[in-house]
Amino acid sequence: MDTLYETAVFYMAIVAALAMYRGVGSVGTRPGAGLSLIVRVVTRVLIPLNVAIAVSVAAHGHLTPGGGFQAGAVLAVVSVLLAVVFSAGSFGKLGISVPKAVALRSVGLIAIALVVLAPLAYSVATGVQAYLMQNQVKVDSPFAFPAHLLGQLVSGTLIWLNLAEFLAVSFGFFVVFMLLSLREDVLREQLGGEHGH
Repeated sequence: MDTLYETAVFYMAIVAALAMYRGVGSVGTRPGAGLSLIVRVVTRVLIPLNVAIAVSVAAHGHLTPGGGFQAGAVLAVVSVLLAVVFSAGSFGKLGISVPKAVALRSVGLIAIALVVLAPLAYSVATGVQAYLMQNQVKVDSPFAFPAHLLGQLVSGTLIWLNLAEFLAVSFGFFVVFMLLSLREDVLREQLGGEHGH
């Protein structure tokens, strides 16, 4: 339930950010200088480590502290590093765009919905009683997501919800941080506000 509530709240925040920035064209198309060579080299080393840690937190969230939301926040740091260290122009160079980030966020949200609705689909297909969001066997319902997969503990729905939430949160943050990385003059030009003030 926690995953669904935090996803709903975060989804509304992303919708609000997209509504505020509607009319803005692409992000990261103007080149920028970024920070010094030393900072850029160190950041190039840190970004793969950051990605590895985020994936680990998402994949092991059902066994250790963490989970999809925390992993998504860890991965979102990459977008801040890209904007600050390399300039907002780095998004365009890497082929990262707001529509792509929104699409990946949508894939995460759809995956969450599919995991939540899988017991209902099972119930309709087999005629056996199952509950929405059901993870384990209940007294009156034999449905259960597998606890193990290929010899690894996956804890039923938990790993799937963590991975889907990871995708939804990380790219939701990417969208917001990409939009926040726009320079004020670019925003004024694209949104047509406050000329000459």
